[in-house]
Amino acid sequence: MIKPIPKLIFLFAVLFFIACEDQITSSCEEDGNQSGPPMAAQLSAIQSTVFNPQCVSCHGPGLAQGGLDLSAGKTYNELINRGLVIPNNSINSPLMARLTSNNPAFVMPPSGKLAAALIDSIAAWIDNGALNN
Repeated sequence: MIKPIPKLIFLFAVLFFIACEDQITSSCEEDGNQSGPPMAAQLSAIQSTVFNPQCVSCHGPGLAQGGLDLSAGKTYNELINRGLVIPNNSINSPLMARLTSNNPAFVMPPSGKLAAALIDSIAAWIDNGALNN
């Protein structure tokens, strides 16, 4: 038997995805008005939602595994100058290859793939020019 709390969490997740069924990079509509997506396809949102909590512990100041520092203020230059992000081309951007890989030895973060909605938002940021926003 499923406990009440997990049922509520599951119900909330289902309702959330039904209410906002478009990809995370598009807007949810309420009464014809558009509200912002849960995570904007902007570097600042990706930094605070993905890189800071998921990446900086290994790719941050003093650690920078692989020589990659994804700490705030350095991320953009690191991704662009190292060729990890090809603006307007998420399909060929090495960052996306690491985020979407099925190979556990290659995928980033090593703890497992990010949620699809987060990956979609990163892809949208890249495909929209990978601006330093």
